[in-house]
Amino acid sequence: MRAVLEGDLPTYDPIWTTANLASYHGAMVYDTLLGVDAAGQPRPQMVKGWTISADKLTYTFQLRDGLRFTDNTEVTTADVLPSIERWSARSGSGQLLAERIRSIAAKNDTTFTITLRERFPLALDILASTSTPALYVMRRREAECDPVQKIDRIVGSGPFILNEGATRLGEHYVYDRNPNYRPRPEPRAAPPAARW
Repeated sequence: MRAVLEGDLPTYDPIWTTANLASYHGAMVYDTLLGVDAAGQPRPQMVKGWTISADKLTYTFQLRDGLRFTDNTEVTTADVLPSIERWSARSGSGQLLAERIRSIAAKNDTTFTITLRERFPLALDILASTSTPALYVMRRREAECDPVQKIDRIVGSGPFILNEGATRLGEHYVYDRNPNYRPRPEPRAAPPAARW
């Protein structure tokens, strides 16, 4: 696939900036905990799903099996939690959510909880938001970096790997298929009918 974009990629760090081009890059090399369907509703992506406590304050998420970064390490909650924290420091909607979070905790390597101080019906919508910066999950090493500093390593679990050897900054960017990528097992939904 060849694509001509409207400008140059300002940074490889899709959390550091709100530039759409950096987010397009992020969507190719990283993955998100939640996605949205054609109707804009939050759906599981890296997570199998979630449960919400009876008091509507605690959200429990479980990661899907087989998620791996391009360095062949497993994606765990040790990567997810600092990714959420780094994103929420830069995202306006993430900051809105962070103000209402009492705690984020790992129950084990694949299960984590977000406990709110008060009911907040937009929590899942914000976690699934595609607005820049989107909540991309990075390795713990990069996710724990200062959110106002750009990361310099690109190790994601998304569908593609940036081919840095074939890329020419300011001219063209080359992405290769990620052999470790595990798409969701469900069949893809049909796109909504066009309305003209």
